Amino acid sequence: MSALGDGVVAVTLRLDQITTWVGQSVRWLTLVIPIVCFSYAVIRKLFPWGHNGLSELQWYLFATVYLLTSGYTLMLDQHVRVDFFWRKFSVRTKCCIDLLFLLPLLAICGYLAFAYWDFWIVSFRLQEGPEDVLIGLERWPVKLALFLGLSLLTMQSMSEALKRLAVLRGWMPGLTVYARPGLIAAHTEPAPSS
Repeated sequence: MSALGDGVVAVTLRLDQITTWVGQSVRWLTLVIPIVCFSYAVIRKLFPWGHNGLSELQWYLFATVYLLTSGYTLMLDQHVRVDFFWRKFSVRTKCCIDLLFLLPLLAICGYLAFAYWDFWIVSFRLQEGPEDVLIGLERWPVKLALFLGLSLLTMQSMSEALKRLAVLRGWMPGLTVYARPGLIAAHTEPAPSS
């Protein structure tokens, strides 16, 4: 393999490590969301008033988990795709189709991440609060999650596009890109003798 190929593969591995770390670090928040939802429901039933901050917190947490793990979902190939024809395509065809999807995704998410940088910075500097001053949460944390989520999705889109290019150039085996748990075993086990 060429030095360029080694470099591309090393970059994709490093980006995948970052994405994996973020995805696994954030997943514990999925346990917090039902606790917040339950607490909010109990408080609303027991008391004649409800604190809008708990309602907003559950949505903030949901948005944070969704945004920060979108790159992880892309890396694990768990995003929505119509697999009816997909399974029958060769690895090379799959890589070409993926690039047609990944390159616009990379450009759009990169642009949005760049645009949302100022969006959250202004909100943070102003300490943008809720619409109702007495009940609710500040807005800048969810705007930060939006920026970070788009940045991580941009980074992972770049990693996935580089992987597809590496497969097309012969720097990386195609099975490593499209491997899912159980799939490698199915392709490496010897066929049963008849």
